[in-house]
Amino acid sequence: MDGQDGQKKFSTGIQIAAVVVVIIIFGALYYYSKNMSSQPTEQPQSGQQTTTSSQQASSTNSTKTKPGATTKKSTAPTPEQSVTYDQAINTYGSKRIQFDPSCGVIPSYSNYLNNTKVMFDNRYEKGRWFYLDGKGYYLESYGFKIVTLYSKTLPHTVKIDCGAGKNNGQILLQ
Repeated sequence: MDGQDGQKKFSTGIQIAAVVVVIIIFGALYYYSKNMSSQPTEQPQSGQQTTTSSQQASSTNSTKTKPGATTKKSTAPTPEQSVTYDQAINTYGSKRIQFDPSCGVIPSYSNYLNNTKVMFDNRYEKGRWFYLDGKGYYLESYGFKIVTLYSKTLPHTVKIDCGAGKNNGQILLQ
């Protein structure tokens, strides 16, 4: 009897270990799929409205330019989409956030009124993703994007992530 009891306990132990391993695998797959689904896989379309739970941002410009260059869009341009880099600097100069080659945010902390249009400016030779409260936007090399920042609850701190970095900068909306 002792041999059979030991064999049953061993068999039960293997079954429990197998169930634990399967649960861990499914948990890892769920975690991985959840994280991948929250990351954008394609460039947001110009003019597309995006919303997070506490902050809404509307992207109105996606332009690849070097300073002084003009670009044309294949979609029907709005007045903001036809601006050159220099015109955007003149319009949004005091409301501009730049990303340097190492994804540093300049300035790292900003303060704007709610529903303000802000220029996000990639000063790097390669395109890159940046995120506002987890919502992704793609910037072409030397490109810029105008985003309207809005929050239903104020004050609200918008977290800026760039590339793989987290909390590279912050914007306080009031």
